[in-house]
Amino acid sequence: MMKSDYVSELQSCLAGNWQPVFAGTIEGKILACSPGLAGLLGYGLQDLLTLNWRKDLIYSQEQAEEYSRLAQESDQGIPWFYSTQFVDRAGQSIPVCVTAIALTATGDWRPILFFVNEQLDTCLLRVPDQYDDNQYRLLLDNINELLYTYDLTGQLTYVNRKVVDMLGYELDELHGRYLWEFIPEKYQAVFIEGFKQRIKEGKPGVYLAKVTHSDGSHRIFRTKASPIIKNGEIVGEMALAEDVTESRQMEKDLRQTNADLLRIREELIAANQQQLATEEELRAQLDESEKNKDALSEAHLRLQTIMNFLPEPTFVIDRNSRVTLWNHAMEELTGIKARDILGKGNYEYAIPFFGRRLPMLIDLAINPQLAENARIKISKKEKETLFAEIYCPQLGVGGSYLSSK
Repeated sequence: MMKSDYVSELQSCLAGNWQPVFAGTIEGKILACSPGLAGLLGYGLQDLLTLNWRKDLIYSQEQAEEYSRLAQESDQGIPWFYSTQFVDRAGQSIPVCVTAIALTATGDWRPILFFVNEQLDTCLLRVPDQYDDNQYRLLLDNINELLYTYDLTGQLTYVNRKVVDMLGYELDELHGRYLWEFIPEKYQAVFIEGFKQRIKEGKPGVYLAKVTHSDGSHRIFRTKASPIIKNGEIVGEMALAEDVTESRQMEKDLRQTNADLLRIREELIAANQQQLATEEELRAQLDESEKNKDALSEAHLRLQTIMNFLPEPTFVIDRNSRVTLWNHAMEELTGIKARDILGKGNYEYAIPFFGRRLPMLIDLAINPQLAENARIKISKKEKETLFAEIYCPQLGVGGSYLSSK
């Protein structure tokens, strides 16, 4: 549907509505409004359509807060209730409550429907008393959320098309049924207790509920309920709900992933500590072995053997930049066998990582002056040990980041 057609349909839906209602954009443009809003503010209908609701209808001291609230809530895609102050044509301030609901439109365009009420702390949304109220029902059927009302006994009195579509029931099957009939039996007692408490307190509430679809499957709804007040008495509640089943599952999966990552991190820390202890031991052995050439040769052989079986990919070069050790983990990481690279210099060891010859972190440890021409940014230095995060375009699909020291 074109935007112009959608706006015309909104104007038609609101033309006979004496509740103060208007549809607008987050930038402030008024797309359509009801005679009820015109009467409340003292404007003509056509005059209202030329105004910017953010700048012309909102009390100046609340404009910044109004926009900030609207931007945050609309980005989350959920309905919201709030109090503010409108300004009528005579410049008088009018305290009101507002229910704002994002409508289903076209593409990225999401007009917002505003229901206004001068009576604070009351339900702001009039629902059709009869199911043949076609124009107004069409408007409510176009909001993104499930909308339904029920009386003090929990019996449904109205549902919009979204409820029908999401639960898989026909409209006649829903009308007159009790809320908890759609809640799994083991959760019904808690659900009923929450319902009774909200009715008793007469305050809005937000809660999660597991709901049974007509096919027996379950969905999770996040619901925002608000009391319906007529003549000063609570007669029921209005609820706006959204399906959060997938997002809740994603949150659960994310928590599990985070737990797995934490476990892996702890294992890596333990392995690193073990490696550090091993390196300290090896350094002590090497210092001792310098007193004797044979002992030095033996210690060097032991070092090569141990490092060859370290779980972390490791290679060693001499001061002439020739590879003297290329362990098994490095073979698995790069696909290059030790026999094919041992003894080679001229930055041969950089090719499996970068696809060309250039200094690596190990070269910077030997000759710090190379840092000026290297593409490696040192993230930390501890005594004589350098640390860096390095992007290696030749590793993996699309490249990989390696933590190197």
